[in-house]
Amino acid sequence: MLKRKLLLLLLMTFQITFSQQKTYRVNEVAIIPEFPGGAEMLKSFISANYEMPEDANVYGQLEIGFTVDAKGKLSNFEIVKDIGSGTGEEAIRIFESSPRWKPGKLADGTIVSVYFILPIKLQSR
Repeated sequence: MLKRKLLLLLLMTFQITFSQQKTYRVNEVAIIPEFPGGAEMLKSFISANYEMPEDANVYGQLEIGFTVDAKGKLSNFEIVKDIGSGTGEEAIRIFESSPRWKPGKLADGTIVSVYFILPIKLQSR
């Protein structure tokens, strides 16, 4: 019974500690999060998956914000700058299906969660 209580206490402590870890901004880390394969692969991922609205003339730059956690998983999506016609919602849709990223790191090599803002230029044809 004592071992079970100790294990439960350890799990609760780990969960509380893990959930209270800081999320850093890009300018606070030595290595920023990166899409697997780098910027060119990110452009390919967006091009292959982003569906432009058919009934709108879209031109401009939207910005999507999200957290890349210490395991590279994306979460906490928000549209920082939208250009309308559902473009922001579509950006969230594709990044929800994104593969895990390489997480950010502090100067000492510690892997951390990072809030990332990504600009996306759009132009309908």
